[in-house]
Amino acid sequence: MLGRYPSSPEGWRQAFVEIYRSRPEELATILNDELDQILEDESRGMNYPENFALLLSDLASVDAKHLQPLIDRSKDFYRDHSESHNWYEEVLDFHYHVASEDEQLLPDDIDDVVIEFLESESRHSILTHGRSFLQEINQWDDELMSTKDVNDMDLEFIEDLEDDEDMSLVELLEENDQEV
Repeated sequence: MLGRYPSSPEGWRQAFVEIYRSRPEELATILNDELDQILEDESRGMNYPENFALLLSDLASVDAKHLQPLIDRSKDFYRDHSESHNWYEEVLDFHYHVASEDEQLLPDDIDDVVIEFLESESRHSILTHGRSFLQEINQWDDELMSTKDVNDMDLEFIEDLEDDEDMSLVELLEENDQEV
């Protein structure tokens, strides 16, 4: 079926894509079971959740409709901010790919869930991926994240951080009239 033994991360993902193309329902069932483990904080290893999310994103870019059991549960992807930035980037890409295929596959109110998540998120890479998803479903509002724009950061404050290694962060914030 695969024609070769996968020897790289890309090769492994492609192997799953080929399995998904030939047996989508079976693979979706297995992936749904694995998602249970991740959402219950019982994943198989430290990088497993983000690798799993990357795989979901890849599969959604091929054919999202067979992933409906996982899509239906995908609001839980954003329930807290405890996962790595890679997890959130990939699950936002997953939602982007699903929306690109058919927005009707997305769970109800996913836009509200993602917006609420992004409002309390500070990692720029996640905000960028969130913006792409929300733009795909026509829910992006330029005012939404204007306070989080990297271009608005106080560069003098960053320079002070680099120059004053001995000062505590609180002291630096107070010295630069930043809110503590």
